[in-house]
Amino acid sequence: MYSFVLLLMHNSTKEAFMEKTMSIRPNVKIMSLYAQIMELDRNPETTRSAIFGRALEEAVRPHIDWIVIADMEVGEDVEETSVPESLQVKADEEKLTTVINGIRDSFNIKRVKSVYLIRLVLSNYLVVVRKKRSEVGSIKVVESVKNKDISGPEMVKILTEMILLNMKSDEETIESIKKQLIEWRDN
Repeated sequence: MYSFVLLLMHNSTKEAFMEKTMSIRPNVKIMSLYAQIMELDRNPETTRSAIFGRALEEAVRPHIDWIVIADMEVGEDVEETSVPESLQVKADEEKLTTVINGIRDSFNIKRVKSVYLIRLVLSNYLVVVRKKRSEVGSIKVVESVKNKDISGPEMVKILTEMILLNMKSDEETIESIKKQLIEWRDN
């Protein structure tokens, strides 16, 4: 289900590159990944192809542990996530080939199904977006703590961001805060 589109670059050198359109029958995991990315990604371009393009750009980077990415749990909210009958995304063929080869090498397989490829690429991008958001949040928290000036709304904002980002590194902190809140409520 691949179609090839030859695009000419807008500059006068007329260099060409191949763009591949991938058509899949999406599942709840893929649509849930898109929904989570749309919530966290600050990029104004929110089409599925644009998100996949950015995700593919991140997936080309070396040293991605695809096995860890594959084991990542994807929150599936079936009631809120609508699943279309088909999904098409456009991708740069060279980058796509690089990512496919990386996944093949990681899992020692000959063929990577399109649905699985898209899920892995989006899962990796979700990790990247979460990490970027948590780094930004961490900088703000450190600045607030240095100033020892943190208001109630700022605390709520930070706690909400920690819960929504759902980072493994924050689990212990969230549990500690949860225990303190329960203790406060019960007293």
